[in-house]
Amino acid sequence: MKKLIEELKIRSIEDALFFGSMTILAVLKKRIAQQELFANKLRELLKVPSTSDIELKSTNKNLVVINKEIKALNSLILEARCKPPLVPYREDWFTMNEEVICFIDGEFVPAKIYNNRDTYKDGTVALAVVYGRRVRPDGFFSGYGDMYSISDPRIMKKWEYEYFCQHFRFAKKWAIMAEEKDSGFNSFEFMTKIFAISCAKGYMKWKI
Repeated sequence: MKKLIEELKIRSIEDALFFGSMTILAVLKKRIAQQELFANKLRELLKVPSTSDIELKSTNKNLVVINKEIKALNSLILEARCKPPLVPYREDWFTMNEEVICFIDGEFVPAKIYNNRDTYKDGTVALAVVYGRRVRPDGFFSGYGDMYSISDPRIMKKWEYEYFCQHFRFAKKWAIMAEEKDSGFNSFEFMTKIFAISCAKGYMKWKI
């Protein structure tokens, strides 16, 4: 759990509850895949007579650690609430024809995904969208479309956008951590707009 605690910048694994079940589930899936790798490696090592005790103990130790992490994560999910996942933990997150919200030039613009099957050169999933209105004088689809990486904080599901508006404290933390992964994302601009919308919709009471 040390790696997760360091990455989320939390004091204990229990603090991961703040980030919600979607982030925890994504981490759990990765740990289960690692568990399978270590289990397979241990099985293969046991078949080889020349395998040293040191190698066996090391592999078994890694497997024990992973098993403990999986048990802890399973317990956390039972307590966690459904919240937007942190952007590094988006895996198969967006679907074809899904309605989304994109943050463009300080505004939130409705859009629809028409392709989620392309990839960039580095293997990252590329999302092609069509906006509900023209956002630029020229460009992709004459300003009516764009491309986003699956880990780009500027694109989100509709329910994620609503959650941010209703839970500014979470939106603030989410945005700050997103900017740490993507320097092109302006977390302050994002938070300012979310705060204004949250106040306008009555989710937050602003006292002068």
